[in-house]
Amino acid sequence: MVRRISYIILALTVVSCGKYDLTGFFVSPGDNADERFEQSMKYTGGHPYDVVESDDEYIAYICSDIHLDESCNNLDRFMSDLRNDANSSLGLILGDVIEKKGKMQVFHNALEWKENQQQYDRPVFVIPGNHDMAFGQWKDFKKLFGASVYYVEVCFSGGKDLIIALDSASGTLGYKQMKWLRKKLEADRASYRYCIVISHTNIFRDGNSEVTSGNMPLEETFAL
Repeated sequence: MVRRISYIILALTVVSCGKYDLTGFFVSPGDNADERFEQSMKYTGGHPYDVVESDDEYIAYICSDIHLDESCNNLDRFMSDLRNDANSSLGLILGDVIEKKGKMQVFHNALEWKENQQQYDRPVFVIPGNHDMAFGQWKDFKKLFGASVYYVEVCFSGGKDLIIALDSASGTLGYKQMKWLRKKLEADRASYRYCIVISHTNIFRDGNSEVTSGNMPLEETFAL
């Protein structure tokens, strides 16, 4: 009973300070997965989100769960390493990029190429996590990045690779995104050398160890 009361007091304290949106523990506060998928498809028009020119062999810098709060130090280091590496071609950031309301613009600004500090203008691709939906920040993400579901082509002299970005910020891909993924792979997978699928949620987790917005329905996991 004492522990339960303590949790209630903690929850009320967190809500009152306005730092966390506790609805994210149970359901993603942003538009649902199908709505975000439709908005993303409208943005990309079914075309590649971007085409990256590369050598046959290349390096992709990948990170996740930045949870940007007060400092950009770790993100700045990531961007510096990426854009000062002659062998790198792109960066992938896999969600939960912010921890506080109103920080999406700060995160976006940190991704801009700093010509006086970074040698190469490498593109960086971002997908949202469940934390990025809190306080209605999907609107900020959509405004700054346009789409949360998309694909990127990495082209080189011998062919091209496919990167598919999935939106699992609601703890599910949803019916429409699953259908799109299946059709994309069936129709186009053979045209690419490698296929890389990125998602914030661990699509191989076969238990309910996380809260609702932190793991996918088991039926969806097994389908994937």
